[in-house]
Amino acid sequence: MINNQEIDIEDIKQKLVDAMQSTGLSAEVFGYLGEMADDVIRDKTLCPKFVTEMVINGLAERDDFSKNIDYQALVVFSTLGKVAKTLDAQNTQERT
Repeated sequence: MINNQEIDIEDIKQKLVDAMQSTGLSAEVFGYLGEMADDVIRDKTLCPKFVTEMVINGLAERDDFSKNIDYQALVVFSTLGKVAKTLDAQNTQERT
């Protein structure tokens, strides 16, 4: 369900930058996890692989996941992945 609150993209970007700094993970990793979240939304059998990647990258513990797929969390990671790809592209463009 979508509510009527405005989405502050700059705030989301800043939170993503903060998350990248605190975890040491790159925009590329967040982009990859976003793609994986998209894949799980389309095919729930891929969820174990997504969970494994989240654990490997230190973003979650295996116990954080229930047997039910949390589609809202997947949408959040999908969105973060898209924002991360945008940030990565902007950073690449600024370097050239």
